Amino acid sequence: MTNFKYILVLTLLVSAFTYADDTAIAEDKEKYCDFNLYLPAKSEGAPDTLLLERSDLSSLNTTTDNNTVQWTIEVADHALSKWKAASKEHIGLPMRIYCGDELISSPVIRAPLGKKFRVTGMDEGARRIR
Repeated sequence: MTNFKYILVLTLLVSAFTYADDTAIAEDKEKYCDFNLYLPAKSEGAPDTLLLERSDLSSLNTTTDNNTVQWTIEVADHALSKWKAASKEHIGLPMRIYCGDELISSPVIRAPLGKKFRVTGMDEGARRIR
């Protein structure tokens, strides 16, 4: 009978930890969102062009400097040629970075961008992107 009590207590503990993990995962999904980068349409009234999604990035690292968030982004090889061409054509125009449906940042492309680039000057909302 004593062994049965230990097994019952152990089962309850494992169930409690599993529930806590599931809750954390659900909160994580609400807290974080995916990266989407759009380039503005060249003609007025046309929709923006989705250029990069999270699956098109090799890495996205977030750091904070003087209370502003900055990303160091590395584009995956399969998306690199379209990225380089598009960034070259859109110098002086904003790229729009979304967290799901929410616009997070609209930095202006100042020069042709390569495989690795940095986006700076964003607020804390930018930390939600994975």
